Amino acid sequence: MAGAFTRPSLFRRLGSMLYDTILVLALLIIGSGILLFYTKGESIKPGNLYYQIYLLSLIFGFFIWFWTHGGQTAGMAAWRLRLITFSNNPVSFRQALIRLLIATPLLLLGGCGLLWAFYDQEKLTLYDRLSKTKLIRVS
Repeated sequence: MAGAFTRPSLFRRLGSMLYDTILVLALLIIGSGILLFYTKGESIKPGNLYYQIYLLSLIFGFFIWFWTHGGQTAGMAAWRLRLITFSNNPVSFRQALIRLLIATPLLLLGGCGLLWAFYDQEKLTLYDRLSKTKLIRVS
Protein backbone atom coordinates (compact mmCIF):
# COMPACT_ATOMS: atom_id res chain seq x y z
CA MET A 1 0.00 0.00 0.00
CA ALA A 2 1.20 3.46 -0.86
CA GLY A 3 1.86 6.04 1.82
CA ALA A 4 2.67 5.63 5.48
CA PHE A 5 -0.11 6.75 7.79
CA THR A 6 -0.74 6.18 11.46
CA ARG A 7 -3.40 3.56 12.01
CA PRO A 8 -6.03 4.40 14.62
CA SER A 9 -6.21 2.42 17.84
CA LEU A 10 -9.17 0.19 18.66
CA PHE A 11 -10.20 2.71 21.33
CA ARG A 12 -10.27 5.53 18.78
CA ARG A 13 -12.28 3.41 16.31
CA LEU A 14 -14.80 2.45 19.00
CA GLY A 15 -15.11 6.06 20.17
CA SER A 16 -15.88 7.14 16.62
CA MET A 17 -18.41 4.32 16.22
CA LEU A 18 -20.17 5.26 19.47
CA TYR A 19 -20.38 8.92 18.45
CA ASP A 20 -21.75 8.00 15.01
CA THR A 21 -24.24 5.55 16.54
CA ILE A 22 -25.71 8.38 18.62
CA LEU A 23 -25.95 10.58 15.51
CA VAL A 24 -27.56 7.82 13.45
CA LEU A 25 -30.12 7.17 16.21
CA ALA A 26 -30.97 10.89 16.19
CA LEU A 27 -31.29 10.76 12.39
CA LEU A 28 -33.67 7.79 12.65
CA ILE A 29 -35.79 9.56 15.25
CA ILE A 30 -36.01 12.69 13.09
CA GLY A 31 -36.66 10.62 9.97
CA SER A 32 -39.45 8.75 11.75
CA GLY A 33 -40.88 12.02 13.02
CA ILE A 34 -41.05 13.36 9.48
CA LEU A 35 -43.13 10.33 8.47
CA LEU A 36 -45.72 11.22 11.11
CA PHE A 37 -46.76 14.15 8.92
CA TYR A 38 -47.60 11.71 6.13
CA THR A 39 -49.37 9.22 8.39
CA LYS A 40 -51.36 12.03 10.13
CA GLY A 41 -49.84 11.06 13.48
CA GLU A 42 -50.68 7.37 13.20
CA SER A 43 -47.96 4.96 14.22
CA ILE A 44 -46.32 2.81 11.59
CA LYS A 45 -47.26 -0.83 11.86
CA PRO A 46 -44.50 -3.16 13.12
CA GLY A 47 -42.83 -5.10 10.34
CA ASN A 48 -43.71 -2.54 7.66
CA LEU A 49 -41.22 -3.36 4.89
CA TYR A 50 -41.33 0.13 3.37
CA TYR A 51 -40.55 1.71 6.73
CA GLN A 52 -37.62 -0.66 7.28
CA ILE A 53 -36.24 0.13 3.81
CA TYR A 54 -36.68 3.84 4.56
CA LEU A 55 -34.70 3.56 7.82
CA LEU A 56 -31.95 1.52 6.14
CA SER A 57 -31.71 4.10 3.38
CA LEU A 58 -31.23 6.83 6.01
CA ILE A 59 -28.41 4.85 7.63
CA PHE A 60 -26.74 3.96 4.34
CA GLY A 61 -27.17 7.51 3.07
CA PHE A 62 -25.53 8.93 6.19
CA PHE A 63 -22.38 6.83 5.95
CA ILE A 64 -22.04 6.77 2.18
CA TRP A 65 -22.52 10.53 1.89
CA PHE A 66 -19.88 11.38 4.49
CA TRP A 67 -17.39 8.74 3.37
CA THR A 68 -17.57 9.92 -0.24
CA HIS A 69 -17.64 13.65 0.61
CA GLY A 70 -14.55 14.26 2.71
CA GLY A 71 -13.97 10.78 4.10
CA GLN A 72 -15.27 11.61 7.57
CA THR A 73 -18.49 11.28 9.50
CA ALA A 74 -18.93 13.62 12.47
CA GLY A 75 -17.74 10.85 14.80
CA MET A 76 -14.66 10.26 12.66
CA ALA A 77 -13.90 13.98 12.59
CA ALA A 78 -14.24 14.22 16.39
CA TRP A 79 -11.83 11.30 16.81
CA ARG A 80 -9.55 12.58 14.03
CA LEU A 81 -10.06 9.70 11.61
CA ARG A 82 -10.43 9.75 7.84
CA LEU A 83 -11.38 7.03 5.38
CA ILE A 84 -9.30 6.84 2.20
CA THR A 85 -8.47 4.25 -0.46
CA PHE A 86 -5.36 2.11 -0.51
CA SER A 87 -3.93 4.59 -3.04
CA ASN A 88 -4.68 7.50 -0.66
CA ASN A 89 -7.56 8.87 -2.75
CA PRO A 90 -11.13 9.73 -1.74
CA VAL A 91 -13.45 6.77 -1.36
CA SER A 92 -15.81 6.03 -4.27
CA PHE A 93 -19.53 5.32 -3.91
CA ARG A 94 -18.88 1.67 -4.78
CA GLN A 95 -16.17 1.30 -2.12
CA ALA A 96 -18.34 2.99 0.51
CA LEU A 97 -21.26 0.71 -0.33
CA ILE A 98 -19.09 -2.43 -0.22
CA ARG A 99 -17.58 -1.34 3.09
CA LEU A 100 -20.99 -0.71 4.62
CA LEU A 101 -22.54 -3.93 3.29
CA ILE A 102 -19.67 -5.96 4.76
CA ALA A 103 -19.12 -4.00 7.98
CA THR A 104 -22.74 -4.00 9.12
CA PRO A 105 -23.26 -7.75 9.52
CA LEU A 106 -19.71 -8.30 10.76
CA LEU A 107 -20.09 -5.69 13.48
CA LEU A 108 -23.49 -7.10 14.44
CA LEU A 109 -21.88 -10.53 14.76
CA GLY A 110 -19.76 -9.45 17.71
CA GLY A 111 -17.34 -7.19 15.88
CA CYS A 112 -15.46 -9.97 14.10
CA GLY A 113 -14.67 -7.66 11.16
CA LEU A 114 -13.12 -5.15 13.56
CA LEU A 115 -11.17 -7.84 15.42
CA TRP A 116 -9.55 -8.81 12.11
CA ALA A 117 -7.28 -5.77 12.56
CA PHE A 118 -5.50 -7.52 15.44
CA TYR A 119 -4.25 -10.19 13.04
CA ASP A 120 -3.73 -8.09 9.93
CA GLN A 121 -0.13 -6.98 9.31
CA GLU A 122 -1.28 -3.50 8.30
CA LYS A 123 -3.92 -3.30 11.07
CA LEU A 124 -6.79 -3.22 8.57
CA THR A 125 -10.24 -4.53 9.39
CA LEU A 126 -11.83 -7.18 7.20
CA TYR A 127 -14.17 -4.61 5.66
CA ASP A 128 -11.17 -2.32 4.99
CA ARG A 129 -9.45 -5.13 3.12
CA LEU A 130 -12.49 -6.13 1.07
CA SER A 131 -13.46 -2.55 0.15
CA LYS A 132 -9.84 -1.47 -0.46
CA THR A 133 -10.15 1.36 2.06
CA LYS A 134 -8.29 2.27 5.22
CA LEU A 135 -8.83 4.44 8.25
CA ILE A 136 -6.04 6.86 9.08
CA ARG A 137 -5.41 9.28 11.91
CA VAL A 138 -5.34 12.92 10.91
CA SER A 139 -3.91 15.84 12.83
